[in-house]
Amino acid sequence: MPYLDYDNTDHTPNQILVYWDRYRWGAVDIVMMEQDDNVNYKGLADLLIEALKLGFTAGGLPEGLPFLDLGGRIVKALPDSWMTNDDYLDTFYTLEQDQVYHRYPGAAGNAVIDLEPKETAPTRP
Repeated sequence: MPYLDYDNTDHTPNQILVYWDRYRWGAVDIVMMEQDDNVNYKGLADLLIEALKLGFTAGGLPEGLPFLDLGGRIVKALPDSWMTNDDYLDTFYTLEQDQVYHRYPGAAGNAVIDLEPKETAPTRP
């Protein structure tokens, strides 16, 4: 559901999450992920610092290089998890068929869902 992409927004997609007739078990675990591009901002920051170093050197501003070195060391010291676009949103464990879930929180506490059974009629000939 990549269109559910706004933070602090209640989304109401009104779509079927599990089609039970084609599923073997009476319960499911749902893992929700964001559709991100896995950008590693730490690598991007390193690249920008190196580009600035080349620009300062070519522009005749070597006095700025120590500050860029300091910035590069700070970026390298940051944990990778601080600078990576993480896709995990939340997990909902053991959602059972024919049950209603209202304001049901995910295990990580990042999302809340409302689910209810929905009967769909067969396709007409």
